Amino acid sequence: MDDDRKKSIRRNVKDSVFVSFFRIRENVLDLYKELHPEDCEASVEDVNIRTVKHVIAKGYANDLGFTIGGKVICLVEAQSYRFAPMQVRGLFYLTETIMEYLDEKGQTVYNLRAEDVPEWEMYVVCTGSAGEGILRLDHITRNLFDKTALIPIQTAKNGLIEEYIKACHIIDSMADGNGKYAKDAVSKALDACRDSCGRIGEFIYSRRSEIMGLYEQYFDEEENRRACMIGMKKRSEGRGSESHRRS
Repeated sequence: MDDDRKKSIRRNVKDSVFVSFFRIRENVLDLYKELHPEDCEASVEDVNIRTVKHVIAKGYANDLGFTIGGKVICLVEAQSYRFAPMQVRGLFYLTETIMEYLDEKGQTVYNLRAEDVPEWEMYVVCTGSAGEGILRLDHITRNLFDKTALIPIQTAKNGLIEEYIKACHIIDSMADGNGKYAKDAVSKALDACRDSCGRIGEFIYSRRSEIMGLYEQYFDEEENRRACMIGMKKRSEGRGSESHRRS
């Protein structure tokens, strides 16, 4: 399996875990409380998931968006690396989320008051070795590629964010010593997630059959390609031998 395929599988698994786990309101509330430990009043009933499915014609979608009552709009992205134009993406997602929020309230930008729109926050969970942790988009600047707008913040030890980052590291290591994926290596990695990554790890393990199915699809494709190449080589050798006999 080539490197691009490996990266594609890992990325799909990690994205699927994050998006699926945070479709559950209780999990979203716990994430919010990690980001806002001072808010002791927020409840599951306050959580409204507003993850954007499509933005403009390209169909961009974010990883997680939610509101807590009318207090805050919160957007969260999970990335393997620090993606430079986060402010640009943030503008897309924030605009779509606010427009949806106003539409639900029967309001438009023309009759809007300051108190009608919650404050907004955007976070980026970085899982790569080049700079793991969580960043907050502190403000949107005139230079949309200004990296200083992303501020590192601290979150709870052994919380959901730390569990997710740890699980991503395990998923990234789903390979044997030769660098090729193997079913037993994937199985052991899923076991490791369950044993060391808390609720996120248990969630990943509960999706074991789905994840294994994704990898097995690629295993089968790789085996088919290998068998095809062997067959082509034999046919080529056979034609070469036949030409040699005729000569």
